[in-house]
Amino acid sequence: MRQEPKVMAPNTPVLHRMFSVLAAALFVVSAQMAWAQEATKASFTPVKYVNDHAITGFELSQRMAFLDLLGFDGDLRAEAMSGLIDDRLRLAMAKSMGLALSPEEVMAGMEEFASRGTLDAQGFLKAIGEQGIAPETFRDFVSAGLIWRRVISTRFGDSVTISDAAVDRALTNMRVSEAQTVTLAEIVLDAGGDRRNQALALARNLQIDFIKGRSFSDAARAVSIGATAGNGGTTAPKRLSELPDDVAVLVRGLAPNAISTPIILEDKLYIYQMIENGSTPVAQTGATVVDSAEITLGANGVADLRANVDGCDDLYDYASKNGLTVTRNARGSAGALSVLQSLDAGEIAGPLAGAAGPMAVMLCARGIDPQQTASRDEIKLLLKNQRLAAMSEVFLSELRADALIRDP
Repeated sequence: MRQEPKVMAPNTPVLHRMFSVLAAALFVVSAQMAWAQEATKASFTPVKYVNDHAITGFELSQRMAFLDLLGFDGDLRAEAMSGLIDDRLRLAMAKSMGLALSPEEVMAGMEEFASRGTLDAQGFLKAIGEQGIAPETFRDFVSAGLIWRRVISTRFGDSVTISDAAVDRALTNMRVSEAQTVTLAEIVLDAGGDRRNQALALARNLQIDFIKGRSFSDAARAVSIGATAGNGGTTAPKRLSELPDDVAVLVRGLAPNAISTPIILEDKLYIYQMIENGSTPVAQTGATVVDSAEITLGANGVADLRANVDGCDDLYDYASKNGLTVTRNARGSAGALSVLQSLDAGEIAGPLAGAAGPMAVMLCARGIDPQQTASRDEIKLLLKNQRLAAMSEVFLSELRADALIRDP
């Protein structure tokens, strides 16, 4: 006789406990998901608008964490917000000018920044990732700086000229104790005519290869057409001022082993690696060279002289037309020697009492003997960079003043 299977009665207390645990677990998961959704929503909620371009809470917290990692010890929130606002303005201006960065340029900039801490970009990204900082935070930080340099160079670079008089004035007040020197390795590619695009494509591939670990010297031996290719592209040490201006600006901030972005000069494309960035002492005796000129005064007096003469070289033509006498680097009256101490290059003092009657004195230049100091080209490059930096700050201030910056 077949027996019917026994049906076990449910253990009600056990089931109740199981359902209670399951319900609690579901509640926790549901709460966590809701919290994550709210946190995500809050993170990407705008906290500031710059001309209708939003800055999110996520960006702000990330920038604060990044600045903290870099060692900034001020008001993190204020500094982070200020930087993000400026970055929005920089990027908007670049877009309006049709300027953009290639992925290779951004990566090269990230590599250069990371190299300051003796890391490559991947190592730096790993390090900040361990602190909860997203790769995009680092990328955006670097990109804004790079594109702003291009904005300033494009907008103001051609308009900045440093006159000889400005160099003279700088030398009057500046004593250079050392000159920056660089030892570079170079890769030179033919970029003439229809080979330009081919050279740019090869340069992009090389940048990727370098990120993957390819040796710069091996690449130079393989593809460079420069005279230095045989020794891995290494050039002789040079003062920064001996390089073309564009190259000097490109490489001056590179850390050892860092690689520059490509630059095209005339019909060739160049990529540089910094081998050594240092300085050489400039011998100085402490003696100040004063280049001056004395001129006898005619009936028209000092006012006419100042109106018609811009520099010491102009004195000779003026003197010839007016029957006057010029003496260069005279060591005349005590009055002339004394007044020279208060003049800037190109300035005239007078009338003064001279052996042949009333005269005026002009300071042509004052400074350390050119043989004992940095070259004029080096001073000119320094002044140009200072001028561009000042114009950059003024321009950014104007953009801030014109921008509509508001809270949500």
